[in-house]
Amino acid sequence: MIVNRVTCAKIFGVSESTVLNFMKEGMPATSAGVRGGKVEIDTVKAHKWIIQREMRSGSLVRDEDEGENINEERRLLIMEQKRQLEIKNDEAEGLLVPLEDVRIAFNAAQTELASILDGAAGKMSSSDAVVRQRLFDEHRRIRDIYATRLEGFVDGQGGRELDEAASEESSVGVG
Repeated sequence: MIVNRVTCAKIFGVSESTVLNFMKEGMPATSAGVRGGKVEIDTVKAHKWIIQREMRSGSLVRDEDEGENINEERRLLIMEQKRQLEIKNDEAEGLLVPLEDVRIAFNAAQTELASILDGAAGKMSSSDAVVRQRLFDEHRRIRDIYATRLEGFVDGQGGRELDEAASEESSVGVG
């Protein structure tokens, strides 16, 4: 997989300056030839170079498990390359939605639900003030739970916050 310096650093778990130092030491990479130009690194070749470098320096332990360690590193690298490629393909096919778009859509849905729920309580006659207030309070509770779930979902909680909040609310009940 061909990557830039930043992605290479992430894949190998090192800093960008370490990748730059590796390049100065001879790690295979191509650049535009100008300072600050685009750098392309073949991760398979870079991985082999890094392993050879580490073996030369003696920092890799040489024992009977060495082959397994290298194979495990290769397997991890291939898995990361596959993951990066899948993400890139999903982006190109429009299968991924930007997080900010999801936030905007969820906010709009939350606002609409709040408006509908507030309007339902307001349609009751004023003679049913106690029931009207209970309905309004229940709607506000539903809105809060819904908002918590949407925020949790967008923030990577997957809605777990709502499951906890809903179970707490249902055990308390509405009086």
